[in-house]
Amino acid sequence: MKRSTSVRHPPRALFSPQNLAGLTLAAAAAFAPTPADAYVFAFQCQSSVCVLDPTVPNPPATPVPPGPAAGVRAAGGIQPNATTVLATVGTVAGITADGRTVAWEAFSPNRIVRSSVEGGPVTTLYTGEIYQDPRISSDGTKALWVFYLGGYGWFTYMAVNGTAQSIASSTMQTTHGWLGNTPIVARRGGGKALATICAEVAGGPACDTPLATDPSLQVSYPSGAASGTWIVAVRGQAASPGVPVKGSIALYSTATHTLVRVLTPGPNDTHPAISPDGNFVAFERDGAIWTIGNVLTTPSAPVRLTAGTFPFIGGPSGDACPPNPPFPCVGSGSSGP
Repeated sequence: MKRSTSVRHPPRALFSPQNLAGLTLAAAAAFAPTPADAYVFAFQCQSSVCVLDPTVPNPPATPVPPGPAAGVRAAGGIQPNATTVLATVGTVAGITADGRTVAWEAFSPNRIVRSSVEGGPVTTLYTGEIYQDPRISSDGTKALWVFYLGGYGWFTYMAVNGTAQSIASSTMQTTHGWLGNTPIVARRGGGKALATICAEVAGGPACDTPLATDPSLQVSYPSGAASGTWIVAVRGQAASPGVPVKGSIALYSTATHTLVRVLTPGPNDTHPAISPDGNFVAFERDGAIWTIGNVLTTPSAPVRLTAGTFPFIGGPSGDACPPNPPFPCVGSGSSGP
């Protein structure tokens, strides 16, 4: 299973210091739709694409029988406090910021498809070769992936309206994600150069708009909040020209362009995802998904959520905290573990 040019430039005012500095840590914390259970998780569960909303009261749905649509879940809701399989075979590509739509890479033919978190009809976002690490935008209308061409380097592609366009390239390995609906790429530093997370557009310079830099280590697998101010990424050492596949999980600010805090000590943490409001993080550690709440103020200790890899966070789900939730939860009903 696989993992891993002409677009108009967005207005530069979108990334102006005034706009990027719009949320301070305290203001963002006030903006955050806590409790922490107000999120829905999409992730990889072995070869399948799965969803988890620990508070959904709906009964289990019935999978589609074998046939042309084999493995795609019928509409009917997801299981309460349990993993629900949306597609038995596929590579997860994300969940929308509203927590309602999940995307994944399907095969034969290769394509990126979407469906409701509750299952049902599947629609195609893009059809064509997808090398590794598919990611959908916060609104679910665009997708990213990366392609390696021997001797030439790494090329990040974006699918818009069914057409793939190259938006970034480098002889040094890159990784990518979204800051809301803006594609971002983590570029490793060389020599004295700092590792940088950039907003990218087709036809722009090597780093179209610098968003954040790390003072001493390399970064990879950036994930930006839909609110536009916060990015999490893997932070660690990497041999040139690679990236740190595993390391610590760190929080960066696009307002100050700096490292805010290191959220985990590592060294086996990877593939972080940040919630749309920026106050909740999920990441992969040793074949399981872990979560951290209140990352903008006083981060909670990491809590194991479920077995799985490549997590994504959408929401809010709008549900109250259940008794004994498997994640940090500060709403009505429970104080969490």
